[in-house]
This record gives sequence, C-alpha cells and structure tokens, in this order.
Amino acid sequence: MLIRSGLSILMDHPRLYFNDGCTPGSEWIGLTPLKVPRDRIWTAKDDARYISPLVGTPGYRHTIGIARVWHFIDVQGFIITAILFVIMLFDTEQWRRILPTSPLVLLQAWNTWVVLSWIVAHYISWNHPRGLQHALKSVTYPMQLLTLNRLTPQQKYAEEDISDCFWPNRKVPIRDDWKRLAEAGFETFRLKVGGFVERPVELSLADLEKLGETEHITMHHCIQGWSGIARWGGIPMKALIDLVQSKPEARVVAFFPLAKRSTVAPITTHKAWRMCSWRNAFWPRG
Repeated sequence: MLIRSGLSILMDHPRLYFNDGCTPGSEWIGLTPLKVPRDRIWTAKDDARYISPLVGTPGYRHTIGIARVWHFIDVQGFIITAILFVIMLFDTEQWRRILPTSPLVLLQAWNTWVVLSWIVAHYISWNHPRGLQHALKSVTYPMQLLTLNRLTPQQKYAEEDISDCFWPNRKVPIRDDWKRLAEAGFETFRLKVGGFVERPVELSLADLEKLGETEHITMHHCIQGWSGIARWGGIPMKALIDLVQSKPEARVVAFFPLAKRSTVAPITTHKAWRMCSWRNAFWPRG
C-alpha cells in the first residue's frame, strides 16, 4: 500500500527533480509525454496523469487526498513493523530463516495479506474517505507533536535563491462573486472573521493594510512532489488574532476561500478548504 499510494502521488506530478526550484524542463526524469506550454497558465493539476486504482491508490477515482492519507498512515505502520521485526528477529532463532527456502512462502503471503488488504482498502476508500482522513489525524498527529513539531526551521534563503518558476496549484476562481470583486478592483472585498472570537469583524483591504505587513523568503514543499522558493508577504496571523480577541476554546484557524467548487453557492455553505493549527498560526512566519 505504501508503494501504491506513492505511485498515485507521483502521477499527480510525474516529474522528479534534483533541484529546489523544480522549473519545467529541469527534471531529471519525466513520466509524462506532456510539455509545459509557455503561452498560458499550466497548473500542477494540469500536469497530473491518471493511474488505475488497480495499480495506485484504492478508490473509485484518482485523488491525491486519499493517496496522501494511505501513504502517511502506512509510513507509521512501516516504521513500527520494521522496529518490531528487527527486535523479534534477533530475539529468536528466526534470523536463521530470514531468506525463504521455498517460493510457496511468497504465494501464501500474497493470498493471505496482499489480496485481503487490497479488498479492505478499496472498501474504506469508496465508502469512508472522511473517516480515513480522521484516522490519519489520530495516527500521525501525536507523532508530529513528539517529533517534527518540536523542530524550528533554521534554513534561510536570499534573493538569489528565489525560484525562476513557481508551480501554481489552481487557476483563478470562476465564481460570479469573484468576477464582480475583480471588476471593482476588490474595493468591496471584506474578510469575515468569526467563530470563537470576542470581536467578529469584516475587514476591507485598507483595514488589513493597517495591521502591518511582514515578508520572508522561504521554500514551499507541495505534497505533489515539487518545491519552490519565493518571497511571501502579508499581514501576520498574530496581528489578526489579537484584533478579534480569540476565546480560550479556539484550537484551529479555518479558511473559506473563493474556490472553484461552486459558482453560485454562498461561500459560507462550503467546508473549510484549509485549516491551520493554533500553534502554527503564532509562528513568526505565520
């Protein structure tokens, strides 16, 4: 499953690089016949190729979200299994049989485990994709708290490190309200902040500019397998949170963008497109 989900992730951006910029044409191998056009916007999703669920991630359709869930869950299982295997291998006499003496062993393993896991994985992916995502959180988040989340990024980048090309993930929204905002120069745009806050607000671009601005140069790593270094700028999340005075029960920051999901439905009827942990929201680069 680890390999199959990895293949699905790879086919979502079927190019491999030895550099941080991932400029089209700089890949050392490309698993797609497509050439990136120079006369129009070509997103990372445009670059995705189809892979059959018989080979890649189980499910009724190819989705990098499900592939990511299976991949990260299996990584935890792979590490735990490897540790237990090494301990038990040398704690018993089984190390003498580390190499199978008969091909029948491989056939038995295939019939009892591979086929069964394939059936179960397909059923879960088809019928309980959201439950699968919750399972990922329950498995990986405690590990992140114990390991990666304890680390503070120290890597710094300069102007000359900025990538020549930065892959866009999505195109400009096609919603009617977005088009009206663009035609008016976004003068009527309002950022609505609510939830577990003492002071719900609606802020214009001018209001947001008064909160100050911060800039930094950092690398973005996408789950699709590409990266890019760019200059990022905007208001600090801490300044916005201080303005609305968050309540003690607030745990995450949820974002509701003008996405492509619907061209007519109110944005408040959509599920959050992105969520940021409370701890990450207060990082200096948040």
